[in-house]
Parts: sequence; C-alpha cells; structure tokens
Amino acid sequence: MTDEDFMARFVAVTSGEAEDCRWTIRVGGTPDDFYTILMIERSDGGVSGGGAGGPTLWRDRLFNVATGTSDEGPIWIVGRSHPSVTRIFVDIDGQGIDLRPEGDAIKYGVRFFATLLPRGAGLSRISAHDGDGRLLDEHTGPFFYSPPPALSDRSRMSADGSVYWAPANDV
Repeated sequence: MTDEDFMARFVAVTSGEAEDCRWTIRVGGTPDDFYTILMIERSDGGVSGGGAGGPTLWRDRLFNVATGTSDEGPIWIVGRSHPSVTRIFVDIDGQGIDLRPEGDAIKYGVRFFATLLPRGAGLSRISAHDGDGRLLDEHTGPFFYSPPPALSDRSRMSADGSVYWAPANDV
C-alpha cells in the first residue's frame, strides 16, 4: 500500500498554522486500532508529519500523545483526548502554551490536538486539564524527537506513559 492509499482512508478533523507551517490532523480506524496523523506543509514546499496508532485511549489514560520532528521541520505534537479534557498544557522551557482539543467527540469518542514548536524547544511536560483547571493526566517524557518512522509503523506507550515506536510486525 502506498502512503497516498494509506492516507486516503483518513478524514481531516482540524487544522492550524504555526512555525511558518500549515498542519492538518487526519484520523480513522477502529476504537482498538485508531490512527491520528499530523500532516505538515512547510512554507518551503516540504511535507512531513507523523502520528500514532493504537486504541483511541490507552487503558487508564485520558490522553494519548506523540511527538517528533523531521530533518527540516519543527518539533510536532499530536494527540487525542477524552471528552472530559478541555485544555492541554504544553510546558516548554519553563513557559507554556494552551491547546484546546477539537473534533467530534460523539463520532470518535475522543477529541484531537496538535501544535508545532521551534527546533530545539525544551519540551518537558504535556498535561491534560478539565474545565475547572484540575490536572487529569500528564506525560513527562522522554519525548521522541528523531525523524518519524514510515506511516505503517505504530506508536506504543510504555508503563511510564512515554510514547515510543514499534514496527507493525512487533504488535
């Protein structure tokens, strides 16, 4: 299957702009084998991205997150969250940015978030909060910053909540 055939199976759910790039989140699959793919179009015409596959949410987690970069592009963050999560906080170099999960939680059972960061940004924590600001869940890394694997690979979460990549034949 070509990358184009693979991506044709997915639906765009939200998009945005950051770091001189335009990004789009595309999703699809089943609740047990669900993909969240971030496609990035750089102003120089280059295309990159990455994402994660697996259950819509890992057991005992209220959000899943994948991070990465390409040789030329920014650091990317993409994820999906339980409908109770109304804010994702990204801690970078002691400062932070807020993300609001978007998308149809009734249709997918989760909502989606993404952002792009400058290369070299010191990402230290990503946390999920409810409407009253209470901490619901967090990931403290290590975060994946090397070029993402082929789209046919899948992300996995270790016991400490960090995301790593495992080839599909290791599933």
